[in-house]
Amino acid sequence: MVEVRPYRDEDRDALLSFMRASFENEVDEAHCESLISDSAGIWLATASEGTALAGFCRLVPDEETRARRRACMDILSIGEGPDRIAVGGALIAAVRGDADPKEYDGIWGYFTEPLGRDFLDATNGAQLREIRLFRNDQLDDFSPPKLPEGYRLRPVSLPGDLELASGIYNDTFSKMWNFRPHGQEDIAHWFEGRETAPQDCLILVRERKGGAPDDGAGIAVLAVDAARLKNADPVGYVPDIGVAGAHRRKGLGKALMSAIAERAREKGLAAIELIADDRDPAAKSFYRSLSFSEMGKITVYEW
Repeated sequence: MVEVRPYRDEDRDALLSFMRASFENEVDEAHCESLISDSAGIWLATASEGTALAGFCRLVPDEETRARRRACMDILSIGEGPDRIAVGGALIAAVRGDADPKEYDGIWGYFTEPLGRDFLDATNGAQLREIRLFRNDQLDDFSPPKLPEGYRLRPVSLPGDLELASGIYNDTFSKMWNFRPHGQEDIAHWFEGRETAPQDCLILVRERKGGAPDDGAGIAVLAVDAARLKNADPVGYVPDIGVAGAHRRKGLGKALMSAIAERAREKGLAAIELIADDRDPAAKSFYRSLSFSEMGKITVYEW
C-alpha cells in the first residue's frame, strides 16, 4: 500500500537524505536545499514496507502550462524496487486528485530522466515531446549586435508596445509544438513576477517612413531566477527568442542573441540557457553556431 501526502517541515531531513541517494551526489547540498525552499508543491510517498520515503514529486508555478489547464511537474523521483510503478502512479494520482478541476485538466511533466513505456502504460501517461537544453558560458565572446539599415532594437515600453509585442510573438512562434496565441494581457503578465523586467524584453522593429507604425521583426526575453542567484548560480534563461517570418535570413537572430548576452553581462550573469525542440534541426544548428553547448535532453510527458 502506497501512501502519499504533502510535504511538511518535519520531513526536511528525510527528504534531503532521499535526494542525496536518488541524485547519487550529482548535485550539492545547496542545490538540494534550493529544490525544497518553496515546499508548497512537494508531495511525498511511502511504500508498504514502512515509513521511509519511496519517492517524491514537485510542482512548480508555470503560466504557460497553467494557461493550457495543466499543472507543471519538474521532479518525479522514485526509489528503485518492486513498488516503483505503484509509487509513481500514486504520486501522479494524488496530484491530479488535489488539483482544482475548475483550473486543471491534467499534468505536464518535464524530466531529464526518461520514463519507460511500462510506467507510462501503467499510469495512463503519454510522451509529448523531447527538447534539448543549451547553455553558453562565453558571454564575453558575443560582439555588439549589428543590424541592417532600417532596423532598430529596443526594450519593450509598457503599455504602448503590448500590441506590437503580441503581434511579433504570434507571428514568430506560431509553428512551435506548444504554441499558444498571446494577447496583450498575456505579454503584460510576463512582467508581473520577479523573473523578467521590461528592460529585459527586447523587441526588434523595422522603421517605416511617413509616420507609419513600426513593423515588428523579432523578440527576445531574458529571465533570471532569484533562487539560482541566491545559490550562487548566476545563470539567466531565454524563454523566448525569434525572428518573424518576413524578416528572417538577415542576421537578425544573431543580433538578438548578442543583445541578450549583453543584457546578461550587465546583470552580472555568467551564462545563459535555453531550450530547443528536438524536431527543429535549424534552431539547434543556430544555437551551436553561436557556441551554445548541448547540456542534455528534457522529455515532456502528460497525464
